[in-house]
Amino acid sequence: MSDREHSFLLQKFETFERDVISPAVFSGQTPLGIEWCPVDRDLRPSEAHSLAFAPVEPDFRWGPAWARGWFRLRGRTKDAPTSVVRFDCGTEALLFDADAPWQGFDANRNWSPLPPSAASDDAIELYIEAECMHPWGVRAFQWDTSETHRRWGSAHPGHLTLAELAQFDADVWRLESAFRFARELLAEVGLRTATGRLLRQSLERCARLIDDQDVASTAGAARAELDAVFRAGAHAGASRVAAVGHAHIDTAWLWTLDHTRRKCQRSWSNMLRLMERFDDVSFVCSQAAQYAMVETDAPTMFREIAARVAEGRWEPFGSMWVEPDCNIPSGESLIRQIAHGCHYWSGRFGDGAGHGVCYLPDTFGFPATLPTILSVCGVHTFITNKLSWNQSNAMPHTSFEWVGPDGSRVLSHLTPGGDYNATNSPAELIKGERVGLAAPPADCWLQPFGFGDGGGGPTDRQIENARLAGDCPSLPRMLLSSASSFVSDLHREHEQAGERGEPWPAWRGDLYLELHRGTFTTQRRLKQLNFAAEEALREAEMFSSLFCKNHGKQLHVLWSDVLTNQFHDILPGSSITEVNEQAGRELSGVVVQAGKLAERNLETEDGSPRVWNPSSGPATGVIDAGGDLVLVRNVPPAAMSVVTPHDPTAPVRVTPSRLENGVISAEFDDAGEIRSLRRAGGAELAASPMHRYRLFRDRPHMWDAWEIDPCYERDEIARESTTSVTVSGDDPMRCSIELRSTIGAASSIATRYVLDADSPVLRVEIDIDWHESHRLLRVEYPTRVLSPTAIAGTQFGTCERPTHRNTSWEQARFEFPAHRFVSLGSPGLGLAVLAPDVYGWSAESGTIGASLLRSPEHPDPEADRGSHRFIFGLYPHGGDWRRENVTRVAEQFARPLRCLASCEPPRPLRWEVVGEACVELSAMYPCPEHEASVVVRFVEVCGGAGGLRLRSPRAIRAITPLDGLGRSADQPQEPAETLPIGPGSITTLRITFDA
Repeated sequence: MSDREHSFLLQKFETFERDVISPAVFSGQTPLGIEWCPVDRDLRPSEAHSLAFAPVEPDFRWGPAWARGWFRLRGRTKDAPTSVVRFDCGTEALLFDADAPWQGFDANRNWSPLPPSAASDDAIELYIEAECMHPWGVRAFQWDTSETHRRWGSAHPGHLTLAELAQFDADVWRLESAFRFARELLAEVGLRTATGRLLRQSLERCARLIDDQDVASTAGAARAELDAVFRAGAHAGASRVAAVGHAHIDTAWLWTLDHTRRKCQRSWSNMLRLMERFDDVSFVCSQAAQYAMVETDAPTMFREIAARVAEGRWEPFGSMWVEPDCNIPSGESLIRQIAHGCHYWSGRFGDGAGHGVCYLPDTFGFPATLPTILSVCGVHTFITNKLSWNQSNAMPHTSFEWVGPDGSRVLSHLTPGGDYNATNSPAELIKGERVGLAAPPADCWLQPFGFGDGGGGPTDRQIENARLAGDCPSLPRMLLSSASSFVSDLHREHEQAGERGEPWPAWRGDLYLELHRGTFTTQRRLKQLNFAAEEALREAEMFSSLFCKNHGKQLHVLWSDVLTNQFHDILPGSSITEVNEQAGRELSGVVVQAGKLAERNLETEDGSPRVWNPSSGPATGVIDAGGDLVLVRNVPPAAMSVVTPHDPTAPVRVTPSRLENGVISAEFDDAGEIRSLRRAGGAELAASPMHRYRLFRDRPHMWDAWEIDPCYERDEIARESTTSVTVSGDDPMRCSIELRSTIGAASSIATRYVLDADSPVLRVEIDIDWHESHRLLRVEYPTRVLSPTAIAGTQFGTCERPTHRNTSWEQARFEFPAHRFVSLGSPGLGLAVLAPDVYGWSAESGTIGASLLRSPEHPDPEADRGSHRFIFGLYPHGGDWRRENVTRVAEQFARPLRCLASCEPPRPLRWEVVGEACVELSAMYPCPEHEASVVVRFVEVCGGAGGLRLRSPRAIRAITPLDGLGRSADQPQEPAETLPIGPGSITTLRITFDA
């Protein structure tokens, strides 16, 4: 048969299904009376009863976008046998059973069983809350039809087209599902295959068996004709698919957190109804924060969910509070994501609920240290889908061991179907098997299915598709399963392979997403506030520990706010204006409230000001003590000392073109760029002027806020020259040179080079008033360092980055995420560029670059516009980043010394590191379950081994190793014992003091 004849045949089958089978699924349609009332607040149905409803007719249009309102449907069932209500208002909506959510309506479902409160009465009265939005907010995307753009650009996007009672015929529906699945499979395999020929014959026989005047009476026999094909047996070597229901709801994105609260009710109520119809379907939902929303807003529905969790069909599967971005948050935040998520689930559903698996289907890349973070929290499995979005390179494995820098191994799975919103269509299953079998070793794979966001989750059709595919020729073997069962099967296959001497592949390093590189930079203010909030909470917890006070409940709430706003469309900057504004308010509030909690510990009449060192090593530096600049030396880590001024060994000197202090020197050209940078007695670092701003046109191929395209450097825009120079040189403790210039169409930059006495770091303060559109601003530091790799800071450690572009993998990583610093080094010559809260970096051919600002217009047309401050540090060093303590210098730059108001001297914790380990104190907080105890977390950040000895003015009774969730991981240690510290390790301890 020719391709034209094949297309004709497929069209014939599709037309027969549409015109004959589908109309027979529902019968006995009885229109309902429709009333409508707009509202602007949350209401329970019992409150909605008293609204001033007005009658409307079918074809009613309503709005505007984001509008909310209630429909009341009325009718009678006498002499009109009915089983379902059919409703479509063109937007998302929720039908209630008394005051409890019953089922959602959306673009993928327009009927529901009658709720119990309505089903027994002859007089039917139904209440439906509607929200004028579609599954992706209120805008149309570039791939949508012109009609969709017109509709959602209008004043009344809502469109009521259906409100009736009807009889649902399950047999006809099953026939329709089978007929559609068969013709879709025929379209994939073609008529030149054995399966295709069998499908054609069965579809033709099926169509002949159907009485087009009475489909219901012939549906069973017609369906049996197709079932014979579906049960014919999968092909030899077919892979095994575990199909699990899923509704990936972005906690905020093109809608706000408030909208998400209602989206969860709509989608999750859908799943509860499906579980009543299909006893073999399970459901995973991965974000504990969303459960907390539903628990608060819909307690009756939450109890239904808890019952399904208890029977094992509803799985709190994912470990974390939300599905966070993993590029920007600190390592401590990632641990707290797991701790908050697992503690919530254990408290609601029992010990162990939600533990063991990290499921992040949509997050934009994963750091190399994540396996270590997961392992110390008891998480043994990692699953994602997002790497299927890579622009250039396909991952070589579907299932593998992901190895952390400490040697921890987490079994990992990249879902080969490539879509966490799968529909279980033949096309998807064939593609998934092709990808999975091309990336051994496992022949089992996970298929999460269901429409995400506002799509309502799984549908009955998708569940039936999974059943039909179970043992069907030309498809993988498919089983409706639980995610936990899949994980158990995956681990069993892994163990059996090891027993056979066939170990699975290991992946070391980050799982870098070759896409969405703009998210390291977009919405700079949120990234800055997130960093400030993380640091404020760390400090508040440390002060509580040092001063023996416990603000645990308040801090838990503040941490929850931070963790929620680390969601992978909030912190990356890819959300609408309203989301960004709310996140900014909440993160600012955390900074203020955590600061107030910290200050409570300082309330004292002691008149001695103190210098506070929040970093993990002894620190020396210049501080502002009541308006005077003083040099303090060797302040112990995580401790306070009386302010004791010292004379500088190397005071600062300044001219209009030079800053130097005997440790380093910098010279500047007329454009305000650094023409020379050296450490004392060292070679020249600058290959060409450093701290050079570069401006680029930034119009990515799509995904405006998300993307920096690989070819962006071809579109550079010339920048303006410096307009003024100001020198400040009155104090030998600190001198500066300030330069002001304009850039772009309407923006300005003030660059201030600051050098302190005795400091090895040239500080660069940048104030930008930014009013550009579709522009990318970067700063670059060309060096004379020749090295094949750069060292970049990451959460809880470092990561090597190639400085060449030899392969497609290296070419794809032209922009990478980094924390605190990027360093280049060769024997005798090195430079580390430090920045506490800048995350988009590059390192190529001796040049370190950082992205400062972008200005996309979608989905937030005001993204990045306004005033910004950046702090960079330039640390010339001897080339060996470990020997030159780059990680310690970078931490102290991010956590500088500062003068505090008068306070009582706290009881500090001291520690001594032996060996080659480089240890950072990540957290110190009062232990909530044990009085007179604090929890401390140390991380080894340089890949060295050693030991740790702890001491304190308070007598230490016991030191107990914990995991990341605060559970005892080993027997208590003797207080005087040296604790081993492994390379790249995370060590959490409970220190119990004598009362």
